[in-house]
Amino acid sequence: MHREVEVKFSISEPSRIREKLLELGATYVDTVDQVDIYYQHPCKNFAETDEALRLRENNSKSGKSIELTYKGPKRGGWAKDRVEIVSRVVDSMEMQEILEMLGFKTVARLLKHREFYMIKGVEVSIDKVEGLGDFVEIEDKGGGLEAVREIASLLGLGEPVPKTYLELYLEKFRK
Repeated sequence: MHREVEVKFSISEPSRIREKLLELGATYVDTVDQVDIYYQHPCKNFAETDEALRLRENNSKSGKSIELTYKGPKRGGWAKDRVEIVSRVVDSMEMQEILEMLGFKTVARLLKHREFYMIKGVEVSIDKVEGLGDFVEIEDKGGGLEAVREIASLLGLGEPVPKTYLELYLEKFRK
């Protein structure tokens, strides 16, 4: 099983984080605009089972890609740790049509602008999420949880935000 181990922080000054990453020797990877469409299963409530199904379109200077992602329930702990299975998709509109024909309903559509950096085996993204604000996500890409903790500390980040972007979005816009 593939696992996602990441931690998210709300930030007020993305430029400060960017500068600090470069001071620490991080390598800039890419800037990507993402459209995330989240779906609700027709027979079970993902909010209750703590699962997610997401169709993501990535657009950057290096090209376009589309992926369908399943995320399993989160494990407890400082970082979000969960099963994550990602598969490439050829056509976003056709995949949306398939999901809708199977009874999946769109729950939310999130727009993100992300800058990716790599340092010490972790991926750091500086995210601007439409309607939610600015965040930093630090994800293990081989460095381990200790590397994630170390980078968070070196960047001077406070308390992690335990909720996903989808959870934050639904809290804010589903009232």
